[in-house]
Amino acid sequence: MLPKPRQTTLEKEHRRAKWLALGKDVRTAQDHYAYMAKKIAINHGHHTEGDKLKLTEFVKNHHKELYEEYGKLIKEELQVFRDEVDDLRLEKKTALHANAKGIQKDIDNMFNLFKQEFHALEQHTGCSGFYIAICGDVEHYNEPKIYMGSETESFFKDVLNMNLANSQCSTKHMW
Repeated sequence: MLPKPRQTTLEKEHRRAKWLALGKDVRTAQDHYAYMAKKIAINHGHHTEGDKLKLTEFVKNHHKELYEEYGKLIKEELQVFRDEVDDLRLEKKTALHANAKGIQKDIDNMFNLFKQEFHALEQHTGCSGFYIAICGDVEHYNEPKIYMGSETESFFKDVLNMNLANSQCSTKHMW
């Protein structure tokens, strides 16, 4: 086989310029195709992959239709709908974090939600309650969460002669 002839510097520069121009043309064609595909999808009422809809924006824009359709449901359909929503909530997987700060943030968020549910239950039933929750094991645990309503706190003070504000637990949460 004969050896391949070497290119001159001018030929190398020309070849590189052609290669760069081809790359630029390909990127321009890809960008134009993506733009046109998105434009066509939007014109036909579809959303392309990667578009994100905000639920609050969607509900705001379609609240009349959603309310009308929800009003048409009979009692049994409403119960099925509520059961499906509950099942989806149970199936929701929690995000696992590798760092302690992320875990603590998740715990705080979950207990804030739990506190709201507990408070709503108290309001609905007229009963007052409390809870103490600790996440972890003997070797490593997160700060305990304590919730109590005002009636419960007075019960502890007056009936049980216990003042949780002066107890050993320094992380009392009165929300």
